Amino acid sequence: MAASLVAMPPGLCVALEGLCRIATSQAKKAAEKTKRVPGEAEKKDPTQEILEAFLPGARTLLEKLRSEVNKDVISLIKKKLDNIGQPTNRAQLEAPFVELGFALNEEDVKAINARNRFLHGDVMLSKTEVDEANREAFYMALRLYCLLAVLILKPTGYDNRIVNYPRIHAEVYGKRIEEEHFRTI
Repeated sequence: MAASLVAMPPGLCVALEGLCRIATSQAKKAAEKTKRVPGEAEKKDPTQEILEAFLPGARTLLEKLRSEVNKDVISLIKKKLDNIGQPTNRAQLEAPFVELGFALNEEDVKAINARNRFLHGDVMLSKTEVDEANREAFYMALRLYCLLAVLILKPTGYDNRIVNYPRIHAEVYGKRIEEEHFRTI
């Protein structure tokens, strides 16, 4: 949070992704530890069946097209086909909050959606656009900071309130925030 507005939001996005990956990994390990019911059939991933239904022979065709010239392109397409059923970045970032029982509000979701903009850059050319972009970046950084607090504190058993920094600093970016000064987690 001591970084400039150039580094703060992207840094918080990276931290959010890291904590979400940890939470997701722990949830998967916990699910693997649960015993299966004897005789229960293994559930198949429907992605491959769907892919074959809509694009019959896609993998075979890709192998036929493979050559030294387009080898990398074909590998990339094949990788995309294999991951066709994967959840979106947004879904992956929201999942730990659902698991923790923390309801994201509309503004929290906007902050999570701003991830790509912060990580991939957003060039502003006019002075008014830069000022507005700075205010928005600060606001989103405060939102992300609160979300990180939830991911850090909630798994430890913390069940109290945290400071709602976007509400506290609303005058800095000129938004009217209809939220309490504290959020219960």
